[in-house]
Amino acid sequence: MKQKNSLVTGVVVALLAGALIFAAGCAPQSAPAPAVAPAPATPVASTPSPVSPPSNPVSESEPAELTLTINTPEDNAIVATNKIAVAGNTSPDAVVSINEEILVADSNGNFSTTITLAEGPNIIQIIASDDAGNTAEAMIIVTYEKGG
Repeated sequence: MKQKNSLVTGVVVALLAGALIFAAGCAPQSAPAPAVAPAPATPVASTPSPVSPPSNPVSESEPAELTLTINTPEDNAIVATNKIAVAGNTSPDAVVSINEEILVADSNGNFSTTITLAEGPNIIQIIASDDAGNTAEAMIIVTYEKGG
């Protein structure tokens, strides 16, 4: 029985081998593809191209810096009267505080008020502010000498 099994196994192997050979011989032969040279590499730009900023139909300008100039009195002035005019210039329509008195500059930026001085040195603090939240500040000293 051993010989019979060997014979069957040999026949099966032969049939399989023949089928493989037959299948390989029957397969259509394709012509080898022609050799194609690879395309040259495209150089990559080493510098980025300039990027233009996005167009903005609404022009936004930076707010102007708030200025503050004190025209009168001069710093370190000595005066003989207890009433003194404080005047100056800032941005148009700015809010101005002079020793906590609130004023609004006119359309040219001018402001003025009269304050009362105490005898001796007086600190006059002037603060201007605009709608954009900018502020400018000045401080001067005026001395009132009674009878001087």
